Amino acid sequence: VFLFLGYFILPGSLAVLHFPFLQILLVYPLWLILEIFTSALGEEPGWRGFALSRLQTRYGALMGTLILGVLWGCWHLPLFLTTWGGGAGWFDVGGFLLKTIGTAIMITWVFNHTRGSLLLAILLHASIDAFGTVMVVTNLFDVHWMQQKSSLAQLIGLGVVPLLLILVTRGRLGYQRASSSYNEVLSLNSEA
Repeated sequence: VFLFLGYFILPGSLAVLHFPFLQILLVYPLWLILEIFTSALGEEPGWRGFALSRLQTRYGALMGTLILGVLWGCWHLPLFLTTWGGGAGWFDVGGFLLKTIGTAIMITWVFNHTRGSLLLAILLHASIDAFGTVMVVTNLFDVHWMQQKSSLAQLIGLGVVPLLLILVTRGRLGYQRASSSYNEVLSLNSEA
């Protein structure tokens, strides 16, 4: 929804909007399943299941998430050397890092509000990736128009909600410090 709204609020979007409702209903579940078993399941156990808990314990929710978002964005930088990156410039790479940080903030908020549910982090990651692809595959907006507007639209779509989450939660993102016994287990594991 946020990705769609990021494009929808841009000038000229109504002129290039198509709404292939049936196509979206058919294609989205397939892409969602594909994304669950590829990028989301391949990344979330490490990013949220392992790293986020440790980063939040050490740096707090917001700083831990910002660190994770930068690391997560850098993890994807080699893609810009492939056809996926398609001649991206520095502005595109910087925008991608900002979108990754914004997405990390949203996933952290969900993760923390579901008591560390890795399943919901996986589903959210997969749904964001899947819907972005479905917008292109179903030609929701004219593809050429989307290519021209994608950086700005995605920054809006994946930037406004994270900023609101930071403001509303005062940077806590739903994080509650773990009990001292949990912290002791983490420190014992890191010493081992």
